[in-house]
Amino acid sequence: MAHGTKTGIDVTVSYERRCITISVSSSIAPVKEVITQMKKKELSAIEAARRLRVGLDYLYSLLWTGKLRGRKVGKQWSIPAEAVEARLKQRGE
Repeated sequence: MAHGTKTGIDVTVSYERRCITISVSSSIAPVKEVITQMKKKELSAIEAARRLRVGLDYLYSLLWTGKLRGRKVGKQWSIPAEAVEARLKQRGE
């Protein structure tokens, strides 16, 4: 019998009388909690523009020029909430 755990997933493999049994169980709750926490720290372009009270075109120019930290995930931007807060402090808000 072999056991393996990684990221909340438990895999058990056993071999008895020409039969292999594989059982997989997972604990999704911790994974969802981590994803929720990550999402709170990351904002979409629309959310960031609303917090900064700027238009999307201006926000994209801030991102492309490096004046606002962010990363592209596929076709969408993911902007750290702390970068938006830092930009607000820089502007004096």
